[in-house]
Amino acid sequence: MVSICATPLVEGDRLWFVTSRGEVRCLDTEGFHDGDNDGPYQDEKFNTPDEADVVWDFDMMKELGISQHNMCSCSVTDAGNLLFVNTSNGVDVEHNYIPAPEAPSFFVMDNSTNSARLAGAFFCSPCKNHANICISGNLADSRHLTAGGRSRIGEL
Repeated sequence: MVSICATPLVEGDRLWFVTSRGEVRCLDTEGFHDGDNDGPYQDEKFNTPDEADVVWDFDMMKELGISQHNMCSCSVTDAGNLLFVNTSNGVDVEHNYIPAPEAPSFFVMDNSTNSARLAGAFFCSPCKNHANICISGNLADSRHLTAGGRSRIGEL
């Protein structure tokens, strides 16, 4: 089993990361120290003060139909209230075919509402039209920058 391979994004009392199981997860950085079970996710198995408080969880395999290659290993980035996520959609374990060529490799979520909602219809799937360049999967991290007064999102 592979552990978490993504760097978390932390802002204020929220932490976002991508699990190796293809979930985008938002945590309350105060955990249960504040005495609150924040957000719509209320099914934490453990809720002592030293445990993580899951605010919401978004299953990319279930909701978007991705088929990650080995694991999701992409860190998320944000710009304002938007969360930019790479899905790690890619080839099968044997590198023979692309199980989900229609699934997105990149999408945008709203991170300001304590819920995992798609912020728009921006989906990019290089595997669909360019299967020959989809070597393993989309494993790059996104970054946000402002240059010349213009905001840009790109992959490293």
